[in-house]
Amino acid sequence: MIPFLALLLDQINMINNPQRSPVTGIQQAGFLHYLGYFFRQLYIFELITFAILATLMRLYLKWFNLKEIKLALKPIIIFQLQALPLFLVSILIFGPVTNFFRYLFLLYPTHGWTLYFPEFFMSFSMYFNYLFPIIIWGYLLINIDLLMSYMRRPQNFLTTEINTVKCNEDFFLQVIEGFNNQGTMLLGIADIIWFEVEKKHYYAYKSEGKFNIKKTLAELEQELNPKDFFRINRSQIINVAQVKNYSYWEFEKYIIRLTGAADREFVITRKRLKDLKIILETIKST
Repeated sequence: MIPFLALLLDQINMINNPQRSPVTGIQQAGFLHYLGYFFRQLYIFELITFAILATLMRLYLKWFNLKEIKLALKPIIIFQLQALPLFLVSILIFGPVTNFFRYLFLLYPTHGWTLYFPEFFMSFSMYFNYLFPIIIWGYLLINIDLLMSYMRRPQNFLTTEINTVKCNEDFFLQVIEGFNNQGTMLLGIADIIWFEVEKKHYYAYKSEGKFNIKKTLAELEQELNPKDFFRINRSQIINVAQVKNYSYWEFEKYIIRLTGAADREFVITRKRLKDLKIILETIKST
């Protein structure tokens, strides 16, 4: 449905283009002929574009951890702007692929490969013809995915601000399965000092040592009580009760020290520290 709507908008955008205007096509060959052209030469092949774009978006969101944002105007605008470079670069990736199959099935072998380079491989005109529809496709996809993630999320997790958590403590994760070279055991969440991801392996750290766990940090961030645990960066979630002190490091970054991790220092940005201090101050005042 999304490729169809995007192509329809693209055709509307081409009304004033004498070479690609759908009005000209309908006047010359009739509506049914144009409809066949639309589905046979445009829609079918752009499904390849849609599939590649969707895959690139999933990888982009995963690599840059852009799956979750706060429900405020500024974070939403920043999220939209962060997605724009993907749309601009993606044309250079799927353009040659989509048009290879279009050329192969529609023009080859009648015209050979002499016309393929560079017009059908990649050209400025091709890039700018794709630009407007791809931005539409991209933002539709990314915001539909964001909306679905928001709707799937339990009501108790619609915000991570500490003063909005109004649910039973038992609703949050209480124990987690961990394992090491001695076997598998249930770990009490309150006893965990911090969680960490390292080389795609996830660990829970206690005073007794570290344990492998199966949950990702993204899953933990949703299931842990936000007044007890806080994600300080892409790699670590700390137990707020374990915070000993913090100090400025460099380039708007700070070092956090935990009571149960005397030999470790944890890096946090100034912005994240500001959110953490709200939680610490709220706990202190209760």
